[in-house]
Amino acid sequence: MSSDLDEIIFGIGPRFAEERERLGYTQGQLATRLATTERTLIDYESSKTPPKVPKLLLFWGIGADILYILTGERGPIEEGDEAPPASNLAAAMIGLTLSEEDADLVLALARRLAGR
Repeated sequence: MSSDLDEIIFGIGPRFAEERERLGYTQGQLATRLATTERTLIDYESSKTPPKVPKLLLFWGIGADILYILTGERGPIEEGDEAPPASNLAAAMIGLTLSEEDADLVLALARRLAGR
């Protein structure tokens, strides 16, 4: 693995924690919202385990800046926005390798959002 990729991967955890704190959640509260355990959330935030796409999508749905978590670059977020613009999420996901299951979940979410 290149050092640039290492830097990106290990930066995800602290940025995940920063977004949790920015949104005002404790680890326990966010774990409940993301349908996971507090232990798993701690593993995400310590860069022990990267969050999977479905958890990132849930986090995005409650207002997290996924572009920032994945790249370190802030997307435009307005105070009171429930979720960042979809174009920012799409840009953050370019180049990600998804499992077939994750790709199906992303497609299902896109279809659901398009139906609104």
